[in-house]
Amino acid sequence: MAPLLSTTFLIAFTATANLIVAYYFLTSPITVAHQGTIFILGEAMGMPQAPSFLQPTATSAFVAAALALVSIQDLVGTLTPERIASFYWNAQAPIRFFFFLIVSLYSYMSRPKDPDFAGLATLGRENRPMAEGGLSSGPLFSWAFFQMLIWFWILITARDERREFMAKEARREMAKRDGIL
Repeated sequence: MAPLLSTTFLIAFTATANLIVAYYFLTSPITVAHQGTIFILGEAMGMPQAPSFLQPTATSAFVAAALALVSIQDLVGTLTPERIASFYWNAQAPIRFFFFLIVSLYSYMSRPKDPDFAGLATLGRENRPMAEGGLSSGPLFSWAFFQMLIWFWILITARDERREFMAKEARREMAKRDGIL
């Protein structure tokens, strides 16, 4: 059964969304930080608000440039022929899924802890964050979490499409061998 949305569509959608986020990081990072979903997910997970999102900074400009670069590469990658794209995205999807899984977990585990609840991250040591600053903010956690979800979806869809592509290639080879084509 064919997937509802193709891998190419999902990747193009993700790349376009990341380009839009890159634009906002460049022009008005507070717009990203004050989005309802990002704010609610960050608050629900106990993530601190990032004060660096109040105005554009050199860091937010760098993040915008990096996001734009990766997004443009992904958009160009969706234009490749099916045979090449199948191998490429089946290699990229698990790597990106696990990368964003690690970023999400690290961001969550390095958030400031509630002294009344010592979670797994504080087992056997004092109640302090694993790292000061950077990776423990609501916007970063939300972005990494949603990227993890979308890349898992892309991973599953790419595997289904690869299976269908290989079956089609096998039928074509059998037809060629039997002299039908």
